[in-house]
Amino acid sequence: MAAEISGAIAEAYLTIQRLAKGDMTARASGWLGDRIDEMRERVRRAEEAVAAYKAANSIVDVTQGNKLINRQVEDLTQQLALGRTRTADASRRLETGAGNAANG
Repeated sequence: MAAEISGAIAEAYLTIQRLAKGDMTARASGWLGDRIDEMRERVRRAEEAVAAYKAANSIVDVTQGNKLINRQVEDLTQQLALGRTRTADASRRLETGAGNAANG
């Protein structure tokens, strides 16, 4: 009988603990959800303020233009390297041909 009572008390204690943890988790999740909603709203308002400021002050986003310029510079650098390689090859052939002509 004493074992049954102590088992029932332990079972009740564990049930109460599980319920308390579940309730605490639910409250924490609710609070975090509310905070996320608040932060999302703050970000939205800040982005709107930035867009309004840019529009009011005729500020344009030039990062796309920078990417294009960087790509063009890369292309020109590659073309320059290819031109230098071809020039070196042509000079070597010319020197070889001139050497053969002088010896031949």
